[in-house]
Amino acid sequence: MREASEDDLKGAMRMLLDQGTASRFLLQTSSRDVTIVIPFSSKPIDQWEVKGNADDDLSRLLAQINAQQAEGGTDIFTPVLQARDAIRKLPDLEGYSPAIILMTDGKSESGMSLDHFRQVWQSAGRAGDVPIYSITFGSADDTQLKQLAELSSGRVFDGRSDLIRAFRQARGYN
Repeated sequence: MREASEDDLKGAMRMLLDQGTASRFLLQTSSRDVTIVIPFSSKPIDQWEVKGNADDDLSRLLAQINAQQAEGGTDIFTPVLQARDAIRKLPDLEGYSPAIILMTDGKSESGMSLDHFRQVWQSAGRAGDVPIYSITFGSADDTQLKQLAELSSGRVFDGRSDLIRAFRQARGYN
């Protein structure tokens, strides 16, 4: 990830997780939301979860994100599967509309292939029915992202030209 893209991504997360800023753009979380963040490069790096919208919890999550440094390589497929598995482990998904929001500035070039991802995703049956909404940054190649969207009934949103619009569109689908 290039430095400018990393700064853009961290700025985007600040916009979402700082509830004062998020409320200006109608992007704030609710007390019932569960936010799971999986930073990745050529593999998933960590996984953090916040239940609800308590300012202290969201601030700690933002601090963890800001402490992350970009590493080389990109594997978008493994963290997406990890996110789906984390969603499937949540209790009482009745009444929720779970979704994966993938934010990337690249193209998957390491880890599993798209074909392998497709097989794993489809083998989950109905449990795989989580839409993948991708938001592009920097020089993201949306070819793979469009294939993920097609596979999951998701969408791709261009965060390069208007990040706020991209987030609002993704939330509108969810």
